[in-house]
Amino acid sequence: MGAENYAVWAATIRRNLRTARLWGYVDGSITSKDGSKEDSIVSCTQTWGDIDEIVMGYIFRSVDPSVCLDLLESTTSRAQWTYLTKRYVQSSGAREYQLRSELDSLRQGELSIQEFFGRLRRIWSELDAMHVSGRVSTCSCGQQRDRQQLYHFLIRLRPDFEALRAQLLHRSPLPSLDDALTELIAEETRLRALGTPVTPSETVFAPVSRPPSSEPSTSILDTPRTSHVMDSLAHSGDGTLTSLYCKYCRNRGHTIDQCRKRQRKERQRQLRTTAAVVDSSTPLATASPAGSPDVNQLASDFGF
Repeated sequence: MGAENYAVWAATIRRNLRTARLWGYVDGSITSKDGSKEDSIVSCTQTWGDIDEIVMGYIFRSVDPSVCLDLLESTTSRAQWTYLTKRYVQSSGAREYQLRSELDSLRQGELSIQEFFGRLRRIWSELDAMHVSGRVSTCSCGQQRDRQQLYHFLIRLRPDFEALRAQLLHRSPLPSLDDALTELIAEETRLRALGTPVTPSETVFAPVSRPPSSEPSTSILDTPRTSHVMDSLAHSGDGTLTSLYCKYCRNRGHTIDQCRKRQRKERQRQLRTTAAVVDSSTPLATASPAGSPDVNQLASDFGF
């Protein structure tokens, strides 16, 4: 127990002692003149001092060893409680500010639904413990607190749960926090079963094998939205800026109508078309007639 968790510790000790009907020894409602009360679970044969010693031992064992030394001078459980309250309640304002800052900045990130909700629950519980004393809980206040916690929980989830989050927020009346948690855990399980990643991860791009094709593939560079960008960013071989970029061979320094690679492909296609027409109009023969142009010879003449 320390300043960072005093509120939770005090709420836990208070509840345990009330359950054992011994809280009166701490808050002063049971004094040495009253003796041992009949509603205490401790044997009535014990004196008030004996019971108070039991309460002191319980408090003594629940604090940090560094704090135990400061409690040695306390002679009653009420004196112990008063000392701890004066020591740690003074810093509760700074602790509350720290908790609320942590709550505002907390996001699900890579946490699972259960882990994320556990962190939120810890902060909510400590904030509630700071204001539990002297406050009367009403139904309307409890409903408003539950609604705020539901909003805090849903708004900090990852986009993976956007569809279910929208459904929960559009329900009338709003679901309880426990019901929303149950549905979100079920949705997380479903996404995992389908193989959908439920935690952010880096995208790894693998090369995709494509069948060979004589025609250039269409890429994002050919779209009107990006063609002018590529033209403005193109560079020539000597490193100077140039607006010339070929969409056919993807090289810089010339345009598509000046591309030699494209011109060679076009001439080869025309020669193949011409040869096919000649072969279809000539009777079948094992060799080309004398003087008939040979496709391989034509290609050689043109430097192909």
